[in-house]
Amino acid sequence: MLLEDYLAQNDICVLSRPLPLSVRGFVFRRGMGYCIVLNDRYCEHSQRRTLRHELLHLQRGDDSSALPVALLESQLHYTPGQR
Repeated sequence: MLLEDYLAQNDICVLSRPLPLSVRGFVFRRGMGYCIVLNDRYCEHSQRRTLRHELLHLQRGDDSSALPVALLESQLHYTPGQR
């Protein structure tokens, strides 16, 4: 399945906007779907990585989690065996 098809089927829009450099992107609920905002100050490769990262949050159901964002981020970046 193409990325564009996946986004359309899951009602996910993707926008590029200037954000502070400390923010690569974020996702928020929009109606029955979601919107992913990417920082347009980063190159296309970085924006693609951020898009995958935000999609992973959605696949994990992080949007409905009661856990703090910092903990969700640390779980997402954790690699078993990493110290």
